[in-house]
Amino acid sequence: MSFILDHIKQDCISKNVPIISDNTVAFLQDFLRKHPAKNYAELWTAQGFSTIIAAEILKSHHASLWTRELSYPQYKAAISNFSLYWYHWITAYYADVLNCDREKFISDKLDIVFIDAQKSHYHLMIESIRAHVVDDWFIILDDVIKFKSKTAKLYHWLDENNIRYTVHQLDDDDGIIVIQK
Repeated sequence: MSFILDHIKQDCISKNVPIISDNTVAFLQDFLRKHPAKNYAELWTAQGFSTIIAAEILKSHHASLWTRELSYPQYKAAISNFSLYWYHWITAYYADVLNCDREKFISDKLDIVFIDAQKSHYHLMIESIRAHVVDDWFIILDDVIKFKSKTAKLYHWLDENNIRYTVHQLDDDDGIIVIQK
C-alpha cells in the first residue's frame, strides 16, 4: 500500500469513517485482476479509499470509473484524495443513487459494481442499477455477514428473485457477496 493510501486509511480510521478491510482489499484487487472491467462503478465511496484501490488496478485497462457519495463532506474528501493520485479520470458524484436520474451519470453499461453503502438498501440499489449493466456483469456487496440483521432484506430479495450469489467470508466476522449474471 502506498504512503498516500496508508495515510487515507489512517485518516478514515481516526475519524471513524468506515473503509473496507485489508482482506476485502486483497479480494477486490485479485477479483479486478481476474475480471478486468471496462466500466466500473462504486456506490458510496466515503473518502475514496476503496475507489483508489480499484483505480490502481483499472488504470492499466483504461477503464472508466465512477462513484457516488451521499455525504457532502465525504464526497469532498474523496475528490481531494483522488487528486493526490492524479486520478482526475475518476468521476465522482454527490447524490443518492436511489433518488436520482441514473441516465444522467451512466453513459456506458457497467461491468462491475461495488456496493458498500446502507446495508438495508442493498436490494434497492441492485434493482436501481440492474438496467445499467452489461450482459455478463458482477455486483459485489461488502459487509454482508457482520451486518446480517441489516442485510436480511437483501437475502430475502435475492432468494425471492432466484438470483444466485456467493458469500465469501473474508474476515472472522464479515465477508462479501458476489453476484454474477
